[in-house]
Amino acid sequence: LVSPLLDALRALLPGERPIGADLSELVGLLRSLGAGERGAESRALLSQLVEHVFQPGSKGAQLASLLQRSGSGLEAALLAAAHRKGEPDTRGLRADLKAKLLLARASTTNASLTEALSKALRSIESEQVLNLARDAGSEPRSVSVPFPDPGLEGALWTTAWLTFHGSDEGDDAGGEESAENDLRVRVDVELAKLGPLRADIGLRGGRLTARILTVDERARDLLRGALPSLLEALSSTGLE
Repeated sequence: LVSPLLDALRALLPGERPIGADLSELVGLLRSLGAGERGAESRALLSQLVEHVFQPGSKGAQLASLLQRSGSGLEAALLAAAHRKGEPDTRGLRADLKAKLLLARASTTNASLTEALSKALRSIESEQVLNLARDAGSEPRSVSVPFPDPGLEGALWTTAWLTFHGSDEGDDAGGEESAENDLRVRVDVELAKLGPLRADIGLRGGRLTARILTVDERARDLLRGALPSLLEALSSTGLE
């Protein structure tokens, strides 16, 4: 069930776009600004943004790092740093996507760049607000990461959504008893040439289950062709 709070917040945030679309727009502007004689700062920010895009083939640790640096936990990290004794270590804070966007907005005098940075920040902040409401209600927490889409005309990135379900949620529990270490994650991404894709992934007692849904025949053929190599990679980690 959708909580009344979450429903109300969604009504108040109807125009916010996914982070992939806003960052793609920002990248296009940075590229145009970086072509000038004084474009060093634009080029530096451009290279930093690439560090926050999920790259296919990345390991779990890389994805975990990406989620930690996505901006959703910046305020909590700032509060923790403020309560530490001694000189605070700001290296982790400066690696955060939201922190980079805030610093860039504070240092620029370009109106177009300020607006593009503000759009990307609103996307992150909208997700933060919605996840607070999800935590207070019954919906699972959902986070987004920019995802490369070579088939997306005029843009660089789409958005991959990761939704973390409790072990007793979902329609594929199969009636089995849940364990404390159970994990269920749903990944949603829409690609320009392959359409929407959804992967439901569950981990229980060293056994991994995955269900991949697609509406495009070409996408199904590509997935079937990649299945043997995927199974081999999973087996090498000790998963069944």
